[in-house]
Amino acid sequence: MYKQLNEFSDFDIISHINYIIRYIYKDTKIRFDYSPYEDCLREIIKKIAHMQKGIEINTSGLFQGVDETFPSLWLVKIFKEYSGKIITVGSDAHNPQDIIRGYKYALELLKLAGFTKIASFEKRNIKFINIE
Repeated sequence: MYKQLNEFSDFDIISHINYIIRYIYKDTKIRFDYSPYEDCLREIIKKIAHMQKGIEINTSGLFQGVDETFPSLWLVKIFKEYSGKIITVGSDAHNPQDIIRGYKYALELLKLAGFTKIASFEKRNIKFINIE
């Protein structure tokens, strides 16, 4: 992913940074140990923040047996540490009733990480919304 970030910048948000854990846990029921990859993940997060791009907090993992968001709190804190500002929240909803599923949890996670606003886009124009 780091290589692609150096080669392509025509995007606003990166999502599913740690999505692979969904399948690791689903197949093995083993919690993924990030420690061997922390330096690499830090560099990716740092690059995204320095490019003034954003990350999506996706709530689908909360309801698929993983019991965490994609990315999880520690990666969101790293994004904040590197002065990342643009955060969106998504749910991977396939039904209208699931669009805001897990949003309250995601907003609390963002507060824990030190964020006070989430981002919204319309035609690639960013708008910030206060987290209440």
